[in-house]
Amino acid sequence: MKKIFSIVVAGFLFLGLGVVPVAGQEQGTLESLTKGASSGESLGQILPLLLKGIGLTPEQTQQVQQIIASHRGTLQSLFGQLQAANADLANKLIVPEEVKATDLAPQVQRITELREQLLLAGLQAVLEVRRVLTPEQRAKAVQLKEQLQALHQTISGLSGEKTTPTAPNTSEKEKPAPGNR
Repeated sequence: MKKIFSIVVAGFLFLGLGVVPVAGQEQGTLESLTKGASSGESLGQILPLLLKGIGLTPEQTQQVQQIIASHRGTLQSLFGQLQAANADLANKLIVPEEVKATDLAPQVQRITELREQLLLAGLQAVLEVRRVLTPEQRAKAVQLKEQLQALHQTISGLSGEKTTPTAPNTSEKEKPAPGNR
C-alpha cells in the first residue's frame, strides 16, 4: 500500500509544481517532494494522505493503481525532459561570457512548455482518480485537507514560520465602525 501512495505522489506532485530549481538554487518544491522533505501544501504532498484517510476499498485501490500506471510513462518522460531542460538552462547561465535574456528564450520556452504538459498530464490523472471516489469519500477528503492545513498552520506558528492567512476571522458585524478605530 505504501508503494501505491509513493507512485501517487510521483504522478500528482506535478500539480504542485511551483518552481523548478535552476543551478545554484536550494532544492525546490519538486525535488524535495520526491524526497518527502518539503513543508508546503501542494496537492502532490497531501493527496496520498487524503487517499489513505478516506478509506479506499480494495477495488478502488486497484483502480487508482491502474490510473497511475497508465500515466506513469508520460509523467516520467516529461519530468526527465524538464530536468534536462533545466540543466541546459543552468549550463547556459554559468558561462564566462555575457548572457542576455534573449539568449535564454528558447530554453525558457521549452521549460514553460514542459511545465504546462506536466500540469495537464497530472491534472488528467487526478481527475480520473476523482471519478473513482464516492461523494462521501470526496467530502471526507475535504475535511481531512482542512485538518491538515490547520495542523500545518499550527506547526508553522510554533516554529516561527510566516504563514499566509486563508481568511480573516472577523466578520463584517464585528469590525469597528470607521469613526471608532
